[in-house]
Amino acid sequence: MRKITPYLLLILSVMVLTVISAASTGTVLYNFCSKANCTDGANPQTDLVTDLAGNLWGTTRNGGANGFGEIFELTKSSGFTALGQTYGFKGGSADGAFPEAGLVFDSQTGFLYGTTSQGGTGSCSGGCGTIFEFLPGATTDTILHFFGSSGDGATPLAGLVLDTSQNLYGTTSVGGSTGCTGGCGTVFEMSPLSNTYKVLYKFTGGADGNDPVAALTFDSQGNLWGTAEEGGSFKFGTIFELAAPGFTSLQFKHSFKGTPNGASPAAALTFDPSVGGALGTLYGTTSAGGSRNCTGGCGLVFELEITGHVIKIVFKLNGAGATRDGAAPFGRLALDTNPNDPRVGHLYGTASMGGTNTGSCPSTGCGTLFEICPPTINCTGYARGTAVFHFDGTDGENPLAGVLLDVAGAVELEGGRRTDWFSLQDTDENGEPGPQSGKGACTTNCIGSSSNGGQNGKGVVVKVGP
Repeated sequence: MRKITPYLLLILSVMVLTVISAASTGTVLYNFCSKANCTDGANPQTDLVTDLAGNLWGTTRNGGANGFGEIFELTKSSGFTALGQTYGFKGGSADGAFPEAGLVFDSQTGFLYGTTSQGGTGSCSGGCGTIFEFLPGATTDTILHFFGSSGDGATPLAGLVLDTSQNLYGTTSVGGSTGCTGGCGTVFEMSPLSNTYKVLYKFTGGADGNDPVAALTFDSQGNLWGTAEEGGSFKFGTIFELAAPGFTSLQFKHSFKGTPNGASPAAALTFDPSVGGALGTLYGTTSAGGSRNCTGGCGLVFELEITGHVIKIVFKLNGAGATRDGAAPFGRLALDTNPNDPRVGHLYGTASMGGTNTGSCPSTGCGTLFEICPPTINCTGYARGTAVFHFDGTDGENPLAGVLLDVAGAVELEGGRRTDWFSLQDTDENGEPGPQSGKGACTTNCIGSSSNGGQNGKGVVVKVGP
């Protein structure tokens, strides 16, 4: 299970959601655990992705045919209200178990790739986790790598990123060097075409950080950027860059300092090549630090201009209450890149706590979706940051994952194929939208998932619109 910092003991679930306005309403499309013994899955905890036909794919951490989590499809033809294909992980030494990360879709091959936090081999309790591939239409997955051998990483909690040569890159939260209990974590590369795997970097637990729980991001020069939730010079986590080619040498690192600065970054970075000079800029969040309205800080949004390595605090979240913006952001920020949208350049993110704290919500709040107008663009007429939707428990609570943006029209992919939905998760190593990226903002309605709640209390897929 994802490690929870001392400041975030009440984090309960994950939501992937984009909202149009504060007046938006939610409609549950699918209730998990609607079948006996939750064979249809339970507790979805990750971002949704789309295939070339526009169907939605995701994972649930629990449930499934064998109780070890599942891969699921919601078909576009049903309006995302009916399950298509599912695959239940088997656990044990031959298969993965309990996926904590979402899927990445390779539009060139049609394969879906992901990681499981347990299952497989190694000395970890329940297994040290796996990398798998899954071809829609198949009856089983294929394990590409079992974590946990000597010096290897273990317990991957983050999703994978794909380059244009179809190599996968990711992090493990532990394993690698012995400078930390259980290991300080690693960065790895997996090449499905050649079936080769290698550890690129082992964290030491010093100034480079430890416990990387978030996915990686490419910049326009092909360098890899990421965050480590712990370690660094002040023990509050780091930002790091691994230089291309090879990704074996640390080119840049930044240590967070805690409140009122940031602390405990747990989300992947978002790259914007259009601002911040020739090299572009990165946006991210810390789950703690910032405003003192919350114990340990409510978390914040920051910007890192790659040219000059200038770091700025963009917005500090301010906790729970009907007029508050939320607390403890865990998900990757999504960037509106639609040139026809007046909010082009704005960012959307989720706060796992804060916001509404009455009714069915606890005093810590059910969480929010917030909008950020970054200082690198003209923000005339917009607040720097504001909550645009408050979760109330009925339509979900405690969002942890990134948002799904509706392109509101077809966007051409490689090979001339088209689809309408994209998860704005990352760019490729050339700084261009990657195979599961798209352009646009939510202009009609948006779809996401909630780990808990719904009719059966085991999570939902929900549509939010005006």
